Amino acid sequence: AGATALATALQHEHCRLTVVSLDHNEIGPAGATALATALQHAHCRLTVVNLDGNQIGDAGATALATALQHAHCRLTEVNLDGNQIGPAGATALATALQHEHCRLTEVNLEDNQIGDAGATALATALQHEHCRLTVVSLDHNEIGPAGATALATALQHAHCRLTVVNLDGNQIGDAGATALATALQHAHCRLTEVNLDGNQIGPAGATALATALQHEHCRLT
Repeated sequence: AGATALATALQHEHCRLTVVSLDHNEIGPAGATALATALQHAHCRLTVVNLDGNQIGDAGATALATALQHAHCRLTEVNLDGNQIGPAGATALATALQHEHCRLTEVNLEDNQIGDAGATALATALQHEHCRLTVVSLDHNEIGPAGATALATALQHAHCRLTVVNLDGNQIGDAGATALATALQHAHCRLTEVNLDGNQIGPAGATALATALQHEHCRLT
């Protein structure tokens, strides 16, 4: 009810809000869908939305993904941390990121359950010419070596603009770390910051990363 009331306000010609934080407000798919409708309205000026710690699920994420593809949507940053989003929601968002009207540069999907399938969908989006993302947070998302390898492939693509990637608390292991290390040595890779905390990485993965740090193309700081 509260999110729906705010969504109505956002569509009013006199509403000037550009940033709204609604974290931990028990907003479900219905509230997220109402907000998504508002984002497609010509009068809505929002550029940043924080929905951390709600329960929008795949249905809410899909509604927001639809909004992101609308010509009137001005969002550049969205926080969907802790929202019970799975592969289906992540795939919908990945589709949106490839749309010419999507303006997002930063996405936070921490503490969801997108898994390797969701990470792979996002990796495909990152290689698209219309994708503008520079920062993505995917920590605690049940991502394994396959998902990490898909992301590593994306980082080597000429269209990928990512500079910051957070993969804290996944299970990429030595195989995923080695794939990322290969990407870091590629001329197209723009990463300056990466977080691999809590990923079951051993000496082999660490050695691969150490080798990458010595490469002329590695931009990590």
